[in-house]
Amino acid sequence: MDIEAFRGLLTPSGQALLAEAGAADVSEDGLIGTASRLRRGHPADLVAAALTQVRLRGRAVAKFGADASRMYFTQAGLEQSTRACVAEHRARRFASCLRPGERVLDLGCGIGADLLARARAGIGGEGVELDPLTAEVARANVVSFGLDGIVTVREGDAREEDPSGYAAVFADPGRRTARGRVFDPRSYEPPLDTVLGLAGRVPSGCVKVAPGIPHDAVPDGAEAEWISVGGEVKEAALWLGGLAGDVRRRATLISPNVHTLVPDEGLGGPEVRGGAATCTSRTAR
Repeated sequence: MDIEAFRGLLTPSGQALLAEAGAADVSEDGLIGTASRLRRGHPADLVAAALTQVRLRGRAVAKFGADASRMYFTQAGLEQSTRACVAEHRARRFASCLRPGERVLDLGCGIGADLLARARAGIGGEGVELDPLTAEVARANVVSFGLDGIVTVREGDAREEDPSGYAAVFADPGRRTARGRVFDPRSYEPPLDTVLGLAGRVPSGCVKVAPGIPHDAVPDGAEAEWISVGGEVKEAALWLGGLAGDVRRRATLISPNVHTLVPDEGLGGPEVRGGAATCTSRTAR
């Protein structure tokens, strides 16, 4: 999707086209006819951008529910974005640990899912995104929900950011390449060590990581949280500094209520045979 065509969707005429496309047949059978009809009254690149948004919004319902109809996406941004219930879960921890007025620097904010959830929880901050189109999409999402007085988005390279002055860093390093998913934290973009170094310069931090992160990649003093939605593990996060809890490992289940499981350290190590490690359920933070 061309960035200028996307910006065209944000104009009054673009919004009218987007509404018209949203009411049209965009199924595989009807897409060609819809595109041909819309092109009779609108530029081809703008029609393509509108139809792309309509189809991505349809796919996004699984992650964002009714909010998807007000959001903007890129294909990669949708695939890599945090689903709404997970972002809301994380935002609650930020809200419970940060003081009023403290701000979060969001490195690699993508289309802004976590940024929006924190803003809705009253947490201000700034999102930084390397890709110009994705940054434009994130800005449009912030404006769409009326949150532009709480958070902002700009283009930038996370590796060159100075987090000084922020209370916390949230980072979502890229874990996909043209060849597929990346599993080695050293191959994240930026690498996990780089992101942890940036987060270590502020009082608190949270880094979104792949669920398969090796346990020895979890830094000392951090809390690793694995999150399951509807019975399927979706992602993990490393909580650092003032955002870390009093346990090193946590499993959180969202289905739709939130439950969290932590190891019972008093039981010692698990038996080698015929036994399993025991966990204790706690109320979610």
